[in-house]
Amino acid sequence: MLLRRCARSLIDDLPSLAAQRVARRGWKKANRRVDVILTADVPGLGERDEIARVRPGRARNHLVPERLATYVSEEKVARARERLLAKAAAREATEGEGEAEAQSAREEAAREKENETVMRMLTAEPAIAVKRILDKKTGKPLRPVTRENIVDEIRRQKQLQIAPASLVLERPIDQFGQYDIPLWIRGHARGSHVLNVIVRKRQ
Repeated sequence: MLLRRCARSLIDDLPSLAAQRVARRGWKKANRRVDVILTADVPGLGERDEIARVRPGRARNHLVPERLATYVSEEKVARARERLLAKAAAREATEGEGEAEAQSAREEAAREKENETVMRMLTAEPAIAVKRILDKKTGKPLRPVTRENIVDEIRRQKQLQIAPASLVLERPIDQFGQYDIPLWIRGHARGSHVLNVIVRKRQ
């Protein structure tokens, strides 16, 4: 009697079990995915040489026929990985160059700012005074004033260090008086600013 009831129960449950099996099979089929290697950048999936997991139908009907992807294999994965590593290295190198250019631009801006400060200090009052002993026979300085002499006085009087070539002085100054000497500082047109120099008699 008990065996008949169990058998009857199993027979009654057969349609339900079959339906569950079909449902599971349908779920697995609907959620099945395959791996492909992208051969081009595909929005929503990834970049070229990356591995994407897609539905078989999308791979079969769209990606592979359109040459947007290829099915994976050990050899293809290895080649794609090498290309990805090379791409990453190139990207890092480019970013490094960009940072170097940015650093160079910052340094150039700092130099320009420093040159502006130097120019303001050079052209500000008071004038650079250079003293010379009077040659009583000629009425001129006993020794002429050279660019190097003026640079030394700039360092002493204004605490600035500039190159002698920054002073556009064709020949030494051999007369007492006041002179406007053109300056040539990087970032400024030659002669656009002048340095006021006074050659005085030493008492």
